Amino acid sequence: MKTLLTTLISSAILLATSSSWAHSPMETTIPIDKAQLETVPGRLQMNFKSPARILKVVMTHSLDGTSRETRLDLPTRKAIKKIEFTPEFMGAGEYKIEWRALGTDGHVIKGDFSFEVSG
Repeated sequence: MKTLLTTLISSAILLATSSSWAHSPMETTIPIDKAQLETVPGRLQMNFKSPARILKVVMTHSLDGTSRETRLDLPTRKAIKKIEFTPEFMGAGEYKIEWRALGTDGHVIKGDFSFEVSG
């Protein structure tokens, strides 16, 4: 019985980790995650390890306890490895970019990155 339980737990762990390999995780972002910037960036860029169809991107700006959320317009509905945005930034403050996409394997993937602008 103990051997069966150990086998089942091992199988569940293996399945959980192998399904994450099939997804299209983020490779890099511009600005990089947790960047400290003096001025707002010229653009936002997300680079995926493999093609993904972006479903939603939301930019949240926070300053002095107030937050403003903006849903960014998607430039394409096709599966891509790189996507760029030139949103209207709101000056100094903290920015969080949350995204949701569909990997080529059909799984929904999501993530976020953030940066801070001081000036």
